[in-house]
Parts: sequence; C-alpha cells; structure tokens
Amino acid sequence: MGVTAQLVGIGTALPRTRVAQRDLAGAAAACCCNDQRQTRLLHELYRRAGVETRGCAILDDLPPSGGGAIQRRFPPARHGGDRGPTLAERMAMYHPAAVDLAVRAARAALDDAQIGGVDLGHVV
Repeated sequence: MGVTAQLVGIGTALPRTRVAQRDLAGAAAACCCNDQRQTRLLHELYRRAGVETRGCAILDDLPPSGGGAIQRRFPPARHGGDRGPTLAERMAMYHPAAVDLAVRAARAALDDAQIGGVDLGHVV
C-alpha cells in the first residue's frame, strides 16, 4: 500500500513594498547600463514585460522616499564593470524579508486548510 498525500491548503504572501516597473527600470539602468543603447534596450525590456508594479521585499525595511530607497539598495554604477550588488549580496538583503514572507504564507495556508499547525504533516 502506497503513501498518499493530500493538498489541504495554499497560502501566499507578497512583499509589503510595491514599486512601479518604470522606477525599477530606471534604477536597473543606472546600476547596470554602460551606454544609451543598453539603457534604451533595458527600458524596452521592462516595458514589454507588461508589468506595472512589482513587490520588492528588499525595500521593506527602508523608509519610502520616492526613488531614493531603490538607489540606496542599488546605487548607480561607479565604473564600466560595476554591475551592482552580487547575487550573494542581494540574497543577504532578501533574507530578513524571506522569513516574514514564509511565516505569512504558512499562516495563510493553515487558515485556508482550516487546521492548526500541530495537525500538519508536511510543508511543501
């Protein structure tokens, strides 16, 4: 006899901070683009994504101040080889928010399943 699994609840969580796609495109261009051609292509890529706003967990702990919060995390490039924070640096920025997002998603899943945490077998 095989083991069966049953999905009883789903929960999601979004970052508290929402950022306009055009603001993210501007910050990415300032951080990563070496010339006008790259800047133009990057803005076009962001525009064609069809996204208006994005959740940005790494800005959740910064006070909002227009586009200034983005530049504090992703400052303009200092030289042609500067590509902004490394993946490890970005993951370190994300880590505090990841815990909050995981807890909120787990609570939402438990609420959806209408069960308590002690009744839970596995989390996927």
